[in-house]
Amino acid sequence: MRIAFKAVSIRDVSLPTYAATEEISSADLDGRLSSSGSALWADDPVRAITLDVARALREVSGARVAPDPWPYQSRPEATVDIRFEELIPDANGEYRAAGLYFVAPDDEDRVEHAHEFAFSIQYDVEAGFAALAAARARLVNMLVLDIAQTALR
Repeated sequence: MRIAFKAVSIRDVSLPTYAATEEISSADLDGRLSSSGSALWADDPVRAITLDVARALREVSGARVAPDPWPYQSRPEATVDIRFEELIPDANGEYRAAGLYFVAPDDEDRVEHAHEFAFSIQYDVEAGFAALAAARARLVNMLVLDIAQTALR
């Protein structure tokens, strides 16, 4: 998918406190948040999701994409800032993601973008934590496609 930028920087994503911890949290049938205490994400969620966004955007666009701090000598042409308001699986097998993202071009003549997003997908509750990780990855890919199609064109 063609985007309007050859180089894009991804700021560290902003996550709600419950989603930013290494403990895997979920919502029960009443919407109360809890964590198992013994189940942990394999990586810091902010770092992992930021890297997933950069990788997915690079793959879908062919552009040079990297997380901040920008590792190349050349400057990025745009910066993407993603702020999750919600990123939570629930006991019914629905994983929801919602929030805002911003695209700030380096060139003042290009238009800045701010967009809301809200996605949800189903996952198999009985399949355990591997299903949660796969569902979160699918949500990140949905978000990346939205950013590429909506704000980076």
